[in-house]
Amino acid sequence: MKSQSMKAFLVAAEKSFENKDYGSALKYYLSANEFSEDDSDMLYKSAESARKFNAYNLAEDKYQKILDKESGEQFPLATFWLGDIKQRLGKYDEAIDLFKIYLSEHEGDDEYFTTRAKKEIEACQWALDLISNASENINIQHMDGDVNSPYSDFAGMKYKDEFYYSSMRFTKKKDSHYPNRLISKILKFQDSLSIVADSIFDDDIQMNAHLCFNRNKTKAYFTICDYEDVADIRCDLYSVDVKNDGTFGSPEKLPDFINDANATNTQPNIGYNSIIKKDILYFVSDRDGGKGKKDIYYCYIDQNGNYTRPKNLASVNTTEDDITPFYYTPTNTLYFSSNGFMNMGGYDIFASPYDQDDFGKPVHQGFPLNSSYDDIYYWRSNDGKTAYFSSNREGALYLDPETEACCYDIFKVDIKELEIDLEVLTFNKKTKEELPGAEVSLYDANTDELLDKVFAAGTNKSNFKLISGRNYYVIATRLGYEPDTTRFNTLGINKSGTITKKLYLTPKDLRLEVLTFDKSTMLELEGVEITLENLSDTSLQNIVVVNEKDNKFNFDILRGNNYKITANRKGYQSVSVVLNTNNYAGDVIVKKLYLPDLLNAYLPLVVYFDNDRPDRRSLRKVTRRTYSETYKNYMKKRGYFVKNYTKGLTDKNEIEQATKVINDFFDFEVKGGKEKLNLFMSTLLTVLRNGHSVTIQLKGYASPRADYKYNLILANRRVNSVEKELRKYENGALIPFIKNKKLKITDVSYGESLAPENISDDLKDERHSIYSVEASRERRVEVIKISTDLKNEQ
Repeated sequence: MKSQSMKAFLVAAEKSFENKDYGSALKYYLSANEFSEDDSDMLYKSAESARKFNAYNLAEDKYQKILDKESGEQFPLATFWLGDIKQRLGKYDEAIDLFKIYLSEHEGDDEYFTTRAKKEIEACQWALDLISNASENINIQHMDGDVNSPYSDFAGMKYKDEFYYSSMRFTKKKDSHYPNRLISKILKFQDSLSIVADSIFDDDIQMNAHLCFNRNKTKAYFTICDYEDVADIRCDLYSVDVKNDGTFGSPEKLPDFINDANATNTQPNIGYNSIIKKDILYFVSDRDGGKGKKDIYYCYIDQNGNYTRPKNLASVNTTEDDITPFYYTPTNTLYFSSNGFMNMGGYDIFASPYDQDDFGKPVHQGFPLNSSYDDIYYWRSNDGKTAYFSSNREGALYLDPETEACCYDIFKVDIKELEIDLEVLTFNKKTKEELPGAEVSLYDANTDELLDKVFAAGTNKSNFKLISGRNYYVIATRLGYEPDTTRFNTLGINKSGTITKKLYLTPKDLRLEVLTFDKSTMLELEGVEITLENLSDTSLQNIVVVNEKDNKFNFDILRGNNYKITANRKGYQSVSVVLNTNNYAGDVIVKKLYLPDLLNAYLPLVVYFDNDRPDRRSLRKVTRRTYSETYKNYMKKRGYFVKNYTKGLTDKNEIEQATKVINDFFDFEVKGGKEKLNLFMSTLLTVLRNGHSVTIQLKGYASPRADYKYNLILANRRVNSVEKELRKYENGALIPFIKNKKLKITDVSYGESLAPENISDDLKDERHSIYSVEASRERRVEVIKISTDLKNEQ
């Protein structure tokens, strides 16, 4: 008998599950479980039935028992579905861990669930962030009275003093199914009592639901639905005239091109778009050709009540389910629910503003309006202070207290205004730099009404006050610039605070005046060649101009473009500057260029020495070695310096970094300094052979390991090594100029007294006092000053 009873329950359970009657299936599986609590297959099926019946707590318990029995291999999706249930219960941290476990064990087994698990991990982390930034301007209350029942109550809306909604609390009469299935009727809540809104909605066979009114309240729309099988429901859209006394006429089914016979057509809403001045019917259908499963569609309604053919509202629809549209005329915003966008679990409420012929990116309406449960059927009053929505969140009544399952209840939302500040920042579009002095205007995007205007004198900031849930645009103008504008909304703002918008103004043309000077004497320098290159538009040919008469050059340029100005003259180093034209408010930019002579262009010129070199421990101020000789030996010790500087280090990253520091110093500073010295001597010889006079001042340095007296001698010896390098250059090519005083070399050397305090003088700490780059940089000779008569060359 026991076996037969369990088998009967299982047969009934499987049949109910197949017919999508998950509530009955769950009850039968629970009854069968009493006969065999250790049957993993039965346990899993009861978990599946509980999940599909929205009995989340029971489903959580059943899935957990499956995993505790180590049945994961037998039911690989158990971990995923437990994570899904945890997410629906708002246990996001636990859900994240379970999704990660699923991926670690089954990633790639099923592409759909692999993608879902990754997406839901991100969604859970996102939901936690939403909860920590909860909306501060709403208060949610479970509706009082008999509006809510243990069954689903939904699609609440208020008209004058009457509250209309739909309820599944009724039983279908003459039903062939046992037990009798539930049906909905449209109710009216007034004076603390819910009654059927009108006799046309009091049908005991078919369902009536989803009542909405047009803007004049002369016509209403609703759905008539019936069961296609045990659980699936199909609906059609109807309209009905509303009489002056508030009663309803005879229902009329909408045209067949709207009511697709092969799909459900449900959840109507009529909205008046004040921008395009049209009445629009929005509804939901799962017809072929859609973007997802259930999609939102729309039709225009003309003055004669004629409908255009439905179009898919592709700008808001996803590949999943997008349902319960509500068009809010005061801000021309479409509210709807979706499980296809990033959400907190199940259906969440989104808002999409209508702007410039289409709906913008849907904006999630935050927590606590949205929850980990299903939140649907959003409706808002014209004054913006009250809203209603349906949800099966915690606090909703249970259809079955034993399983804690089902159903949707209606919640009321009290909305208070936020204090939202707008800060507009203006910039030059070409350079992205701050642009002060703009005039910024704020407009209502729905009506084009000018709301406020600010002249930002001396600053790039303008400030305004905003209202939540609105559509705006701002325009910035400024003399000499093309205006810029941006459109935005405050639909996603749930806390008082400041939002920032950046505007980038395109600059107009202006004139450039270039003046050239000798850098040493600061006198006007004529005979200069100027090359003007447009860096913002490289397709334009460079402009080249030579002026032998004076130092002035004029060009017509584009405001906001970046330019490179290059000045060349014989005997002088070429000078280039980049010009950012956005910083100038007037019509003319004056740029002064100062050209250094050829030799001064090499400054700073620095060469480096090994520790206590040349001539280690010598007390002589002079040496027989040229700089090239000591340089070659120094470069050979690169590896030795690396070895001693990394000595004692154990961490691989530290060793690699220390090695790189030493190698970079030898490559770019020691070697680079020697190469620069060679180029300098070559240019020096050319200048002297052209008949010019040159005075060079050298300064020697030493690291602080020795005392001041020794270091001064060492610094002098290093300077002498560089002097010998100059004398032996090109087999003594510079010596004749030294003898005839055309080339003068002076010496200003210092020892430890000028070494920075952070340079170690600890003789025991050789790593820092000898082999560190900081200490190595102190062992140098600098060419600190060059005087020439090159300014006299034309």
